[in-house]
Amino acid sequence: MATPIKPDELWAQWSRKQWKPHYLFTGQEDFLIDQAVDLACRHWLGEKPDPLSLDRLDAETQTLEDIIQAAQTVPFFGGARVLRIQNASQLSVKEQEELVNVLGTLSAETHCLLIWGKEWRRDDAQKPLVDAVCKTGQVVIFWPLFPEQAERWAMERAKYYRKSLSPHAAHWLVQQSGESLRLLDQELAKCAAYVGEKPGIELEDVQTSFVYEKASSPF
Repeated sequence: MATPIKPDELWAQWSRKQWKPHYLFTGQEDFLIDQAVDLACRHWLGEKPDPLSLDRLDAETQTLEDIIQAAQTVPFFGGARVLRIQNASQLSVKEQEELVNVLGTLSAETHCLLIWGKEWRRDDAQKPLVDAVCKTGQVVIFWPLFPEQAERWAMERAKYYRKSLSPHAAHWLVQQSGESLRLLDQELAKCAAYVGEKPGIELEDVQTSFVYEKASSPF
């Protein structure tokens, strides 16, 4: 029986060009989920996708019929299509079963990215939609990172801003901001702007940037 995997396994699969037709992303680390969605969309649709090739749907505010209709719509000019379906956990068991039946009929060019949208529970693995995607696609759980993992992530993420982040700076930043990657990314962006042209971010840079931000806040 197929089981959900962790993000590291997903990145490894994608680095080996091993892609599934559909994915279900769950877990509390929504920043990594957004990154995974972005990478998948760029893989299937290219760097500058046609807006008509990407449908954004929300099971919390739209009906199952809306979702099914979007999934079955064929692009006028052909090519790949991606459906990003938020809050898939809001679908009832019966609705999940109906959607599972539809997934099996979609063309090979249509891909679904299902965002579960609530904290993952062990019994969620038995839900029809999760079970089906586990078998025909891939379910990935984005757990919160441990502090040491968050520090390594911050050092790697700094490269996105064309900077290097020292281990001491990463350690201090995680201690102050916590392990939320969205918050860490915000702090890295501020640090990168603070150091300007300097290629590296050191401990004193992070501390000064952090303290300056707090001092300038009206709260």
